[in-house]
Amino acid sequence: MKFEKGRDKTGGRESGTPNKAPKELRHQLQAIVQTALNELPDTLAAMEPTDRARMLTALLPYVMPKLNSVELRAELKEDEPKKGLPPWLGVAASQHDSNFHPENERHNGI
Repeated sequence: MKFEKGRDKTGGRESGTPNKAPKELRHQLQAIVQTALNELPDTLAAMEPTDRARMLTALLPYVMPKLNSVELRAELKEDEPKKGLPPWLGVAASQHDSNFHPENERHNGI
């Protein structure tokens, strides 16, 4: 029989009732993981140094988040003022002035 729109729900679990099997499985897995964590120092001590390093490296992302690189892109027009940049990155740098050397410029408090 095809479900008709507007018809009341009949049978099954009530809304919001958790599944029993996954809840039990979650508790069992938590117990297994807790036992493994309690035994981890002894396990690591018994490992060869290379294996220990490999294991710690594999576990590291779960303790410390990985940092993502950030790429900054900016497009400036030649007639646009270069706000916030050191003077040695000004027009002379964009025109590839062969006589311009940043080490000879004074950095006003930058």
